[in-house]
Amino acid sequence: HKLFFSALLTMCFAGAPQSQAQDLAACIVAQKLKDRGELARATSLYTTCIQEGKLLAGSKSIALNNRGNIYLDEGQYNQAIADFDESVKLDPEYSNAYSNRGMANQLKGLYNAAVHDYAQALKFEEGNLDAANNLAWILATCPISSLRDGELAVDLASRANEATSYSDSSRLDTLAAAYAEAGQFQVAIDYQLKALKLAPEAEQRQQKDRLSNYQQGKAYRDLSGL
Repeated sequence: HKLFFSALLTMCFAGAPQSQAQDLAACIVAQKLKDRGELARATSLYTTCIQEGKLLAGSKSIALNNRGNIYLDEGQYNQAIADFDESVKLDPEYSNAYSNRGMANQLKGLYNAAVHDYAQALKFEEGNLDAANNLAWILATCPISSLRDGELAVDLASRANEATSYSDSSRLDTLAAAYAEAGQFQVAIDYQLKALKLAPEAEQRQQKDRLSNYQQGKAYRDLSGL
């Protein structure tokens, strides 16, 4: 909620209209509802702020992105993409909205669109680690051969892992897949074993399957979006 808090404080000090401050405060409440898992209430409150509120363009862009994330969590990918589209129209350099739209497109199997979105996210914020990791995953595992690039995947995944001191299972998983796509299977095995040690139980089976691939000298192909 930091962006909303920052905007709210700025408006208060600048003597902005009370209605705008109230709408920002409502957006903060909506995000807290989302964090508590009350998705229907959060969506409803965000919708009221977006449609009936007096949010400035930057704040409305954030609200649309956040509502889009709720739709994304619920598997409503088309509605999520529609919100992310509106978000970047209002703020064409909003990295998080591009990254989130990339994930929605990726989950729909629209890999070209996802690659474009992640690249845009990184263009506007080089430090967007989610975009770097997710783009690396596509470049390493995409079933469309023309989109794969093991070398670039290793570079992006390494950047994401360096920022977390190689302590995040999901990002280590991506790095392993990237090295496998680059043909460096022993390195892939080493990183997959590290990822497995840190992985929650729900993710271990899939990671073990990928490890088996690398041990057989095979790269991994993610067919979940097909």
